[in-house]
Amino acid sequence: MHPSLTRCWSKKGQRKEIPSYDNHEKRVVFGSVNPLTGEHITSFWETINQMGFIGHLNELKNRFPGKNIIICLDNCRSHFTKKVQKFLEQNKNFFFLFVPPYSPDLNPIERLWQVMKKAVCHNAFFRSLEELENAIKCFFSAITFDEVKLTCAI
Repeated sequence: MHPSLTRCWSKKGQRKEIPSYDNHEKRVVFGSVNPLTGEHITSFWETINQMGFIGHLNELKNRFPGKNIIICLDNCRSHFTKKVQKFLEQNKNFFFLFVPPYSPDLNPIERLWQVMKKAVCHNAFFRSLEELENAIKCFFSAITFDEVKLTCAI
């Protein structure tokens, strides 16, 4: 996750300036949502890789012990690794449902990401990645389950 620039209103003849850094650091956020209840979980990692994904799966496993968990996923390489397959073999209550390529609208979490990015990241400057991460955590702490259900409705 990184701040993004997008169109916005400004006075005629004046251009809004958003400070930015000269690097491309970002924070990876893994997230899961139950579109029926609005319950959601996010976890932060340095890079998008299999270890971060498995870490997120373990958070789900600990939060919902013994429950069947169906996860709607895109076709990211980290979802198909041998370590992820081994996790699935050891945790028979996890089921992956892969959406077709270029179909983010079929994945409920993508709608929540869109709302979060607009509320937190668009046209915003964060002095550090920690500040950005805290802003994202605040967003997810403040959003109600009802708002999540409306956003992620199937």
